[in-house]
Amino acid sequence: MTRARDYRDIYSGLLLICMGGFATIYAALTLPLGTVMRMGPGGFPAILGGILFLIGVIILVPALRREGEVMESLEIRPAIAVLGAGIVFSLILEQVGLVPSTFVLVIIAASGDNKLTIRAKVVLGVILSVLAFLIFKVGLSLPIVAVRWPF
Repeated sequence: MTRARDYRDIYSGLLLICMGGFATIYAALTLPLGTVMRMGPGGFPAILGGILFLIGVIILVPALRREGEVMESLEIRPAIAVLGAGIVFSLILEQVGLVPSTFVLVIIAASGDNKLTIRAKVVLGVILSVLAFLIFKVGLSLPIVAVRWPF
């Protein structure tokens, strides 16, 4: 009898390793890293990519020896919803502003979850849009338009 592996953590660890490795290599090859005392534009992304890579290794290695549930099928809908939400957010941010873009991001990403009601998704979208405004526009004073009406 073969034992089931913890494939969820194996796949998650591999994904984090790939993403972290790509971010680190891309930042190191395309942006100046700077020094420890005077970090360049590639320093922070390279460090974050390295941390992501290490977290992936920390998740993957124990999962290779651990038993897990047998995966009947890989749920692709949540992954598509989250990736699609990020893509749509990046495409509409400059056209409509931070608040509506964040709201759309949350609604699309939350559509990957069957447990949330439409009302809960809207409330979550409103709360996170307000938080994004307060953090990025008010708190950090980033030069980003809060709401832009394209009509």
